[in-house]
Amino acid sequence: MTKINRGVANNEFVFDPFGLNNEVSSPASPRPPQELQRLTQSDAALSAALPPKVIVKFRAHEEVSSLASNSPGEEGASSVHIEGKLAAQVTSSDAMRNVPFCLVAANSTNEDIKFVPNDNYAVKSSSQLPNHAMSLFQIPKTEYGAVTIGSYSLTETVQHMPLLVERKVSAHSNMVRVAVQIRSKLSNLGDLKDITIAVSLPDRVNGETVEVLKGSGIYDDLKRTIKWSKSALVKGESFMVSAEAKLFPTSTNDEGEDLKFPVLLRCISSEDQISTVDFGAIETAAHPSSVSHSCSSSFRLLHRLP
Repeated sequence: MTKINRGVANNEFVFDPFGLNNEVSSPASPRPPQELQRLTQSDAALSAALPPKVIVKFRAHEEVSSLASNSPGEEGASSVHIEGKLAAQVTSSDAMRNVPFCLVAANSTNEDIKFVPNDNYAVKSSSQLPNHAMSLFQIPKTEYGAVTIGSYSLTETVQHMPLLVERKVSAHSNMVRVAVQIRSKLSNLGDLKDITIAVSLPDRVNGETVEVLKGSGIYDDLKRTIKWSKSALVKGESFMVSAEAKLFPTSTNDEGEDLKFPVLLRCISSEDQISTVDFGAIETAAHPSSVSHSCSSSFRLLHRLP
């Protein structure tokens, strides 16, 4: 028998042959199925058992003093002394703390690297560190940016400087001309900036007759140097400066005398490195973790061409 319900609000008949309006639907259960619950618990246990992921970002800045080699067969090589500072920024998947990491370093010339750790972040290890390790560091979770973890120094011969300095001197009769060319290597990561070139005059040159031929050079009579400046040099490009002057007469016929024009160059780079030092981070047995690292560099250079 068909059941007809009467509407209450508008007193109209409502056709409801199955009596659905009289049934109250029950809310869906918020609990996941039993199988899904087991999988969720298993994933949580597995995540807790995995070692934390640690990412270390190094930043090395080097103050460099270099001397170009004049020895035959060593064109382009320079003896460099480096005073550097190393900073590190750590991020970790462990929400409670940053797991300690081990600092390692190597260079292609196998020269000794003298490293002085920052005691604020260096920690003692309960187990023996690897043979090539320099120190163990732990940076607090409260340090969000990069912090200086130590300083280093070394002296080595670098075969491939990020720039090439060439000098040419030509003398004829009582006149002499000097030209200096600076080339930034195409393999550099960034440009060279704040470039200054200073050329010293030998005693035979009459400073009062100096004339700058190329570049905005200024002669300093007190220091007997000609100085040029350039704001930036794009990687892979070069520029030249030059000047000429008269020579003082001499009592002997020594036109073949080797005239020395020492060159002093200063510049900076915010992306490149001069030393061959390669820094890295590894885990230790006492602190299991999955460690990865990257390193960026910068330098300030004082380069001499005798």
